Amino acid sequence: MKGSPLFAIEHKQKSWLFSNAQNAELFEQSLVLYEPQFNGWCSYAVSEGYGAEVDFVNGWAVIEDKLYLNWDQETQNLFVSENNRRRVSADRNWKKVHAGMLDGSVELYTYSDEGASISHPQRL
Repeated sequence: MKGSPLFAIEHKQKSWLFSNAQNAELFEQSLVLYEPQFNGWCSYAVSEGYGAEVDFVNGWAVIEDKLYLNWDQETQNLFVSENNRRRVSADRNWKKVHAGMLDGSVELYTYSDEGASISHPQRL
């Protein structure tokens, strides 16, 4: 369900929107549990060894109490259908992918490259 500005929590210089006060409070009490994996970058991309922005509205799933974000809903469906293998691969790749996004040695796919006027809110 899409969140509302009425139930916003500020965390890491970002606004996190929730559908109700109870969900906002749960998030605030357990930030580490609810923060997206891989600093909010596309989990599928990280599992493949590159970086990509995500669709926060349609590209997310919670698997074993962890939030995974992906480029879009189709990519999310692939990640979920192969979640055991993908999560292991992404966990193994994350440090290298993150370092590579910082120094430019890893490919990084952005929505602006696709002609969209949105950008990923996470910092490298």
